Amino acid sequence: MSEDNNSPDPIKHAPLKSYAKETTPELWDGEEMWANDNAVEELEESLLEVARAVWMEAAERALQDNRRTVRPGDVSDAYSEFKHPHELLQQAANDMEELRWQFLDTAAGSPLITQDE
Repeated sequence: MSEDNNSPDPIKHAPLKSYAKETTPELWDGEEMWANDNAVEELEESLLEVARAVWMEAAERALQDNRRTVRPGDVSDAYSEFKHPHELLQQAANDMEELRWQFLDTAAGSPLITQDE
């Protein structure tokens, strides 16, 4: 929730809480997870932070093109740029996991290397 009580809250608490709960039934034997109000507020703040960062980047893209109007493509490109570092880290983690398995397979074939279980 916004700390400034004068500004409207762009993300409504109740629908966000319902959405969050309804997206996780497979985690608890087919039942929705419970949502603590403070956790939902933290989620709301995190979403607003992401929205601010993406919107500012999208607005800067529009400004660079000498436009005052932010277009859907600006937002899409800004969001892709926002996610890019995470995607690089995820790919590196996947590559490291694959190298780990290759290493273990190679080591298993060597009579000179003993592996602990």
